Amino acid sequence: MASETDVPFLAQALWGCWPWLLLLAGCLLVLRLLIAWMRIEVRPARVLGLASDEQGGVQTLSFVLTVPLFIFIMMFIVQLSQITIGQIGVEYAAFAAARSAIVWIPAETYEEPAMTIGAGRE
Repeated sequence: MASETDVPFLAQALWGCWPWLLLLAGCLLVLRLLIAWMRIEVRPARVLGLASDEQGGVQTLSFVLTVPLFIFIMMFIVQLSQITIGQIGVEYAAFAAARSAIVWIPAETYEEPAMTIGAGRE
């Protein structure tokens, strides 16, 4: 079984979305049950007919229906880019810290002579 560090960070982020997806599915189920309980007649042909209508507020309706979805998708992309930038920054910081720990020799060592730090250890 793969450890948590073997899983790519975007997969971890998407795995973290599962509770929210379940919540969304539950809300859709509650909405469907409310529609059935209130005996609302759903007529898809009427809704699809609105797309061909060019009078009144139909154009506003299409704008109102599509803009929130567009904004949601754009904010999702922005959030993923922020997660990616943060992950890259953390990985580079770890790389730089490991590199400086390997390369850097302290000015004073009280127990060992200069340029032989850790030479006698196995």
